[in-house]
Amino acid sequence: MDNPSLPTDQSNTQHLTATEVPDNELIATLAAAGIAIVELDKIMISIAAAGVACKYLSSIWSTYEPYHGDGGQARYTRYLLNEVRPDLFHEIVRMERTTFTNLVEELKTNGYIKDGRLVSAEEQVLIFLDIVCHNNNMRQTAVKFHCGLYTIQRYFALILDSLYNMYPNYVKFDLESCKQPSRISEDPKYRPLHSALGALDGVLCFSRRAAFQSTQSPPSSTHPQLSSSTVFIPAGVPSELQSPWRNRKGFLAQNVLAAVNFNFEFVYVLAGWEGSAHDTRVFNDATSKGLKIAKKKYFLADAGYGLRHGLMTPFRGTQHHLKEQANAGKKPSNNKELYNLRHATLRNIVERIFGCIKRKFSILQAPPEIELKKQVRLVYALCMLWNFIRSHESIGNLFDDPDEDARTYRRTRMDTDTVNLDEEDSKMNARREQISRNLWKQYVEYNYNKQS
Repeated sequence: MDNPSLPTDQSNTQHLTATEVPDNELIATLAAAGIAIVELDKIMISIAAAGVACKYLSSIWSTYEPYHGDGGQARYTRYLLNEVRPDLFHEIVRMERTTFTNLVEELKTNGYIKDGRLVSAEEQVLIFLDIVCHNNNMRQTAVKFHCGLYTIQRYFALILDSLYNMYPNYVKFDLESCKQPSRISEDPKYRPLHSALGALDGVLCFSRRAAFQSTQSPPSSTHPQLSSSTVFIPAGVPSELQSPWRNRKGFLAQNVLAAVNFNFEFVYVLAGWEGSAHDTRVFNDATSKGLKIAKKKYFLADAGYGLRHGLMTPFRGTQHHLKEQANAGKKPSNNKELYNLRHATLRNIVERIFGCIKRKFSILQAPPEIELKKQVRLVYALCMLWNFIRSHESIGNLFDDPDEDARTYRRTRMDTDTVNLDEEDSKMNARREQISRNLWKQYVEYNYNKQS
C-alpha cells in the first residue's frame, strides 16, 4: 500500500507540467538574454584590452617626439637651440648663434614671420637653413624636424620669400659701400688701382626645370648693383626647353651676374639667365637693370667681358696665374705682367666668395628640388643672407679654407667667352696702359729702395 505522505511519481510529474515547465516564448527570451550577456562580456573585454593597449602605447610614445612641430619643443630643434656646442651650432647652421638670433628677430620685427601654433619662428628658420646649407631634400628635413611634408614646404617658401624681400636692405651699391678698405687703399702696390670699386665675374647655377625664359630683375631696381659675376648653379629643364639652358660643358644651368666689393660683400646680383648666355649679353642686361657705373670708376673683370666703360680687364696673351708664378718663384718682367698680377690678386676676391658661398650653402652645388622661379629667388636670398652674416661676423668665419673656396669656384678657360679686340674701348685701353706704367714705376722704386 502506498504511503500517502510521500508524493508519487505521477503527482510530481503533474506538478512540474502544471507549474514549473516554461513555455516556448519564455525559453526564447531567456536564450536571447543569455546571448546578450555573453556579447556584453566580449565588448567589455575588448574595451579593457583597448585601454591597456592605449596605456602601453602612451608609455612608449612619451619617450619620442610627435611627428609634427610643437613650438620649438621637438627634440632636434631643442637640441640646436639649447644644448649643442657653439662650434657645432656654427657647423650645422653655418652662422654664429647670436647671428641666428639676430636674423630671427629681424624677420619677426619686419613682420615676415611669427611663431606658429605648432612651429616656432626659430624652427621655421632652422628648417630653411637645413635645406639650403646641407642640400637636404624636404622629406629628409620633415623627418629630422618631425614635421609633415606640407609644413616643410610651406615654411621653406615663407623664409625664402622673406629673405628675398630683405635683399634691397643688404645688397646695394653706393660709393660708401664700394669704398676700398685700408688694407688696399693704403697699400702702395695697389694705389694706381684706387678707382676700382670691386671685382666682377660670372657664375653658373644648377637648375631643375625652366618655367619661363626671361630673367628676373633684382628685388628692387632702385638700388644700383655692382660688379658682375657668372656662377654655376645646376638647372633642371623640360627637354623641349633644355637647349638654351645648357652651358658649354653640357650642364643645365642658370647664368648669374654678381658683383662684390673689397669688403667681401655682394653689391649687385642678376639671376635667371640661361646657362648658354654670353657673359657680355648678361652684363649688358644688367646695365639696363640698375648696374650704373660712375664715370672714371670700374670693376675688375675677366677678359671674357671685354675692356669697356666700367670694366677693367687683364692684358691678353700675358701670364697672370698667381699660383703658377708663386710656385715657380717667378717675378713680373714687365709692366703688363705686373698689371695682370695685381689685377688677378684683387679680382681673386670674387673667386673666393663664390667658392665659399657654394660651400656654405650646398644647395647651390646641385639641382634644387624647387621650380625655376624659386631657384632664381634663392640666389638673391642667399646673397642677402651672405651679406647679413658678413655684417655680424668676422671674415674669418666666412672663409673656412680660402684656397679650397677659390678652387671650388674657379672656371677653366673653356668657360670664358672671347671678345673681339676691335670691340674694346680705346679710352679704357689707354687708361689700362697708364695704370700698368704706374704700377711698374712703383714696383721698380720699391725694389731699388729694398736693395739699397
